[in-house]
Amino acid sequence: MFKVFNGKIIGGVPVSLMHRTVDRYAAEPQTQARLDRRVLRPIKEAHQAGKVTGVFSAGYRYGIERILTVAGFHECFDFYEADDLKDEDGKAVEFVLNIYRNKPRLLVELLRRRGLDADRVAYIGDSEDDEGCFEMVKYPIVPFLAPEELKQRYAQEYRAFVPESEKELADFIRKT
Repeated sequence: MFKVFNGKIIGGVPVSLMHRTVDRYAAEPQTQARLDRRVLRPIKEAHQAGKVTGVFSAGYRYGIERILTVAGFHECFDFYEADDLKDEDGKAVEFVLNIYRNKPRLLVELLRRRGLDADRVAYIGDSEDDEGCFEMVKYPIVPFLAPEELKQRYAQEYRAFVPESEKELADFIRKT
C-alpha cells in the first residue's frame, strides 16, 4: 500500500506544493483544535527551565513542525526526529518511514547522539509504537488523549505515569 502511495500519489509532486498544502492544513482551526495544549504547556515550561525537549515521532517532520509553529510551540523543542520526505530536484520521491516501527532502536541512537541518560528521560507516548521505548526510559508518560486501554496497560506493565490533569503532568515533569 505504501509503495503504491509513494509511486502513484506523491512521486513527482513538487515539494513546494506539498509544503503549501501542509501549511494550509496546519493553519486550519480544526487542526489546531486537535493539539492537546495540556501536554504542550508543561513541555514548554520544562524547556524554559533548561530541560532538553524534543519530538520523536513516526509522523511527518515538516507537518509536525508547521502545526507546532502555528500554535506557538515550535521553539519549545530542541530537536525534531520524525519521518521525512525524500525529494530530488524539488520533486517528491517518497515518504521515508525511518522511525515507524523502529522507535526503540532509534531511541537508543538518539539518546547516544544527544548524550542523554535514559534514567533521566521522560518519554511521552500514546501509541503501541511507543511501547518498546517505555521499556528503556525511567519516566514513561501516557498523555490525556491516549486510548484508555493503552493508559491502563502501560501503567501496569511499565509503571507509566498517567496524569489526570495538566498540573499533575507539569509537576511530574518538573520532578524528573
